[in-house]
Order: sequence, then C-alpha cells, then structure tokens
Amino acid sequence: FGVVFANIFRGIPFDGQGVYHGNLLMLLNPYGVLGGLLFLLLSSQTVLGAAKLLMDSGEHPGQLKDRVTSPGGTAIAGIHTLEEGGLRTTIINAVESATRRSRELGQAMIEDFQKNNGK
Repeated sequence: FGVVFANIFRGIPFDGQGVYHGNLLMLLNPYGVLGGLLFLLLSSQTVLGAAKLLMDSGEHPGQLKDRVTSPGGTAIAGIHTLEEGGLRTTIINAVESATRRSRELGQAMIEDFQKNNGK
C-alpha cells in the first residue's frame, strides 16, 4: 500500500512541482520576451497565487476555475485552446509515465538490494 502511494507521489508532487510547472513557465516565457524578468516574476506569482488559493479555499480546482473565469473572457478562450490542443491528456500521460517509471526504478532497487544482500 505504501509503495503504491510512493510511486503516485513521485509522479505528481516531486516531479510535477519542479519540472511540470517550471516547464509550463518556460513555455509561457517566449510570449513575455518584451517583459523579460517582469513576465517571469508575474507568471511565477500567478502560479504561486493559484496554488495558495486552492490550498486556502479547499475547493476542487474545477470549482475554482469556474468561479474565477468570466464567460466569454480571455481565460476561457485560453483554456479552450489548451483543451483543444490536448494539454489535459498530455499532463495525465506525463504523470502516469512518471508514476510507472518510479515503480520500475523502485522494483530495480529492490532487486539490486536482494541480489547484493544474498536474498
């Protein structure tokens, strides 16, 4: 039971937090070239603010999105494009891949330990 959670945690918060969110900020940065470091600061603060709002409110991310997205506004236009491009599926696949790889590495570590400890 604990190993299953360890693999899932490895696939989401550890890999996800540093790599997935950082990669998203990196991908957004070309559109902030004119803003330079200011854009990076603003986009980083936006991610931080969204995370804090989720944690403080206890709301499901979908509820929060619905609460802060205006009908016909810029955010929903961008979300539509992300959905149309398959971002949700790509992120789910990335988390599943990281979780699967964590499981493989964990199994290899167990086998190596058993091999080197006469079991």
